[in-house]
Amino acid sequence: MLRILRNIALALFALLALAAIALHFSARAALDTAYSHTAATEQLPWFTPDSPDGLVQVKSGDFVFRTRIAGFTENPEGPVVVLLHSLTDSWSRVPEEFR
Repeated sequence: MLRILRNIALALFALLALAAIALHFSARAALDTAYSHTAATEQLPWFTPDSPDGLVQVKSGDFVFRTRIAGFTENPEGPVVVLLHSLTDSWSRVPEEFR
């Protein structure tokens, strides 16, 4: 019985260790250490009311957002779509006009 419990404990420890390693490397892979996303965003045009549908930069205060827009030029009377991506913990720092 003790041998079975020891094997279960070892298997659990190995599983937790593998999960920790996988979490570490997936988080490292998600970081933009070369700032390629930042560089690509800086190449986007700034938003203007006559911007075509697609990706643009929008500035509000100290924040610059990479934003996908649609509906500004195709159908001026129709709905306008602005898609922003935000992390939950940074939502409190987003200017009020973008909430």
